[in-house]
Amino acid sequence: METDVQIPIKWTAPEVFQDQKYTSKSDLWSFGVLLGEIFTYGKMPFPNKTNKDYCQDIIYRKELDPPEESPERISYIMRMCWRYEPKSRPSFCEIQGFLMELVTPMLDDDVVE
Repeated sequence: METDVQIPIKWTAPEVFQDQKYTSKSDLWSFGVLLGEIFTYGKMPFPNKTNKDYCQDIIYRKELDPPEESPERISYIMRMCWRYEPKSRPSFCEIQGFLMELVTPMLDDDVVE
């Protein structure tokens, strides 16, 4: 049986490259990339980087930059998702809390009395 497995390089956390270790923390890394895709309307993440550049930046612990289109508070969340050490990344529950803090005022404004 032939397996031609391809992984989405620019969505991949450092520990996956180094140890092939997938956890909720590596999923959180990918979620940070997804946030960037949402705010760029689906553009390819890190468009000025080749897959090779991305891998080298990750290996050398270079900080990733959120897309310019991202609001400051969303950029902050992305940066938390992209912390190099998995244990220093927040949990999905914490991320949910941050996102709810952002959207709750908008939801309250839409209430019709």
